[in-house]
Amino acid sequence: MATNYDPYHLKSPTIYLVKMVVFLVIIGLGIRAQKKKPTTGIQGIIGAYGETLTALDPDGRIRIHGESWSAKSIDGRIEPGARVLAEGLDRLTVLVRKVST
Repeated sequence: MATNYDPYHLKSPTIYLVKMVVFLVIIGLGIRAQKKKPTTGIQGIIGAYGETLTALDPDGRIRIHGESWSAKSIDGRIEPGARVLAEGLDRLTVLVRKVST
């Protein structure tokens, strides 16, 4: 006895609804990712918080986003381990200001 049942070709409205919801969720996640602030390059560094690896007097090294950068202090001497805020870039040197903890 032959049947026309095909488990991979379901035409139930519930299946269409589930597919539509999944599609809309994926589209929504894509739109959200496009609107998100960049986290790499110049746009991702400026405004980011980091930690000094060496004393900045006024030059030294800092860590931002897990990367080591050359840095220059805007506020004068900053001790190692201090929290800093990236204010700008001068070529490949990050300009930083000490942040109160």
